[in-house]
Amino acid sequence: MRFFLKILFCLIGISFTNCLGQSIYGRIEYRIQPIDLSSKSDDNRIKNIINDLLKEANKQIFVLDFTNNDSKFSMVNSLTMSSNNLPFEKQKIKLASTRFTSDFNYYLNKNENFVILEKLDGALIKMEYVKKKWNITSESKMIDKYLCYKANYINSYIGRDGKEKNIEISAWFAPSLPYSYGPKDYNGLPGLILELREKETTYYAASINFSNIKEFKIDFPKGKTISAEDYEKGLKTQVGM
Repeated sequence: MRFFLKILFCLIGISFTNCLGQSIYGRIEYRIQPIDLSSKSDDNRIKNIINDLLKEANKQIFVLDFTNNDSKFSMVNSLTMSSNNLPFEKQKIKLASTRFTSDFNYYLNKNENFVILEKLDGALIKMEYVKKKWNITSESKMIDKYLCYKANYINSYIGRDGKEKNIEISAWFAPSLPYSYGPKDYNGLPGLILELREKETTYYAASINFSNIKEFKIDFPKGKTISAEDYEKGLKTQVGM
């Protein structure tokens, strides 16, 4: 079955070769659905904090803009990080983003093989683009009018306790939309990701739009960039580690 899927995705890719040779612009709007974790705590104060963060996270809307070779995944700032927000509200938004959604905007340049993470604290982190190793399954379902297949990815990282941790990410992608983009930095599948589960949060595509806009360009953030290693060192210095 898995071999058949590989052949299917190759045929779909070939059929869209001419299409991809044209200038394509797409915009996907993602909404989120976080899981309520407040019931896991017996402390009413902690429950209230979690509920406040959940309410804030539920307000967040994310947009994926992409062309054939570039993409930008970002929070819709007008609904969240408004200049009219009080400092406490901004801090709550940052906490909700860190805990449930995304604390960075993600820019990908396939031609030059690099990505830039634009953190909520203003830092610009530049790194090499590395394709993720997805495990594509035969499990399928319809999302709106699109047939989607499930893919899994194991995200490994070092926790604050210095130990390696693994998180399984599940994504539903549509081969009939042959653009290898998705929420946050999850990309590289043979089709757009229309639904993605990361930890306690599910991203789902609320609207999908395409256009043949000529010479559309995604504006990458300007400013000094640093490496991920230097950014982590800076964070450890701030907390006195």
